[in-house]
Amino acid sequence: MSGLMSRLLKNEGGNILALFAVAVIPVFGLVGGGFDMTRIYLTQTRLQGACDAGALIGRKTMGLGTWAANNSAANTLAEKLFDQNFPDGAYGTTGLARSFAESNGNVTGTASVTVPMTLMQVLGQKSQVVAVNCQAELRVPNTDVMFVLDTTGSMDQSIQDSGSSERKIDGLRKAVKCFYEALAKQNITDVTPSDCGEKGDPIPSNVGNVQLRFGFVPYAVNVNVGRLLPLDYMADRWTYQSREASFTTGSNAIPIYQGEGSPNPGGSVTTTIADTPWEDTGQNIGQYPSVLLTKESECPPPGGAPKTELISTDGPRQLVSQTPTTPVYGTHNSITRTYQQVSSTAQRSYRYSYSALLLGRGICRLQSRDTGQQNGTTTTTTTEAINWTRNTNFAGWTYKPVTFNVSGLKDNGTNSWRSSLQLPIGTDGANTTVNWSGCIEERQTFRGPDNDPSNDWDPIPSTALDMDIDLVPTKSNTETQWGRCCQASYGSAIWSTRTGQETKAVRPRGPLQMYRWGKTTGSRCQHWVRAARPL
Repeated sequence: MSGLMSRLLKNEGGNILALFAVAVIPVFGLVGGGFDMTRIYLTQTRLQGACDAGALIGRKTMGLGTWAANNSAANTLAEKLFDQNFPDGAYGTTGLARSFAESNGNVTGTASVTVPMTLMQVLGQKSQVVAVNCQAELRVPNTDVMFVLDTTGSMDQSIQDSGSSERKIDGLRKAVKCFYEALAKQNITDVTPSDCGEKGDPIPSNVGNVQLRFGFVPYAVNVNVGRLLPLDYMADRWTYQSREASFTTGSNAIPIYQGEGSPNPGGSVTTTIADTPWEDTGQNIGQYPSVLLTKESECPPPGGAPKTELISTDGPRQLVSQTPTTPVYGTHNSITRTYQQVSSTAQRSYRYSYSALLLGRGICRLQSRDTGQQNGTTTTTTTEAINWTRNTNFAGWTYKPVTFNVSGLKDNGTNSWRSSLQLPIGTDGANTTVNWSGCIEERQTFRGPDNDPSNDWDPIPSTALDMDIDLVPTKSNTETQWGRCCQASYGSAIWSTRTGQETKAVRPRGPLQMYRWGKTTGSRCQHWVRAARPL
């Protein structure tokens, strides 16, 4: 036996077969483990996708309502979509289990399945359980929401084809509240779920650290806002890129008055007048038209006389002086006139007086007198703008910035705006009607000293009055007032411009917007407009 074993130890024949028999077991483990692990990962990936899909569709179906609403429709649809993505028995699996639940608006799901092993069964591993979890929640990140709401007059109209009398503004308010409910997850009591197209009120489900900020910008667009402004907000004189007529030496100039401004009180003087004597009114007593009285006692008693009355009269407004007496072209652009008006008040009394005639007969006459009469003399001054026109020897036009007196658009008597005025830009320098639709030009802006605006607008310059939306215009300061974009009826009449330049575009820029001046051509006029766009 010892010899046999010694010879076997030294004999190497058949070793490979023995080594292979020993190594085959770990090789089966490595190959089988890789194959079955691939099946497990594939199953887990598809199972996770099915769970996620079910949770998402369940949360979407739930909306602002509850999980159990409509006979648990959200849960039913979640399970149905899960089964579409991972049917029972997929990939040879067994024991499929899935379930979904909801808490505080968050939908959670679990799913598990048993994956049978193949090659790993050689090593005694029969099956492996794969389980996944999923969650779906309606979460809003930190958000700023700005509502830009139409509040123009048309919003008071009824909604067309709605079958009800609901106004547009009421529908807008309802839509804003429903949007707030959907985003903030907060219930607003004055809208119902049906108003918002939902089955129930929203459930507060936003997490505590979510920040939502809401802003509101109601707007009412008025393209031509000039007529909405007080008269004092608009300048009386404004510079336009227009034209000025040229005349040969010796032509006559005719003043064209543009309407008086508001009268300035210059004081009032009151004087008392002596009582007047009794005077016949020319009327005899009415109840005795053809009977002569025999004695004074037959006149009506004092109590039968007419009662007293207050008499007030206003005399005409009379011109007493004007400066200058005769306006001179090139020197005077306005004329100041002083007027006086006399108003009087008195107490007028009546009585009957017996007047004897012939043969002891007489009549009763109606008499009156004024007592306590006072006369008040009021003095006022008013200034009227003058535009001059020359009617002969027209020599041509000079196109340049021209400052016109546009105060004629102000109707100070009625505190309202006129729609047109006369300017000397017509044929051969004659006055022509220039219409004004209410369009305005911006007030003074800031002109940067160089081509680099980055260091000019932080802070905003104090001279950039067009950027100060809260600044109330001062009547005596044209820089704070707005001008009028007049549109002339004559073809190439007025180009409105605040720049005083004829061709160059001006580009004042701010930190938030860039303004551009550009020339536009309309059917009957050319004018400058300012456009703005966000940087």
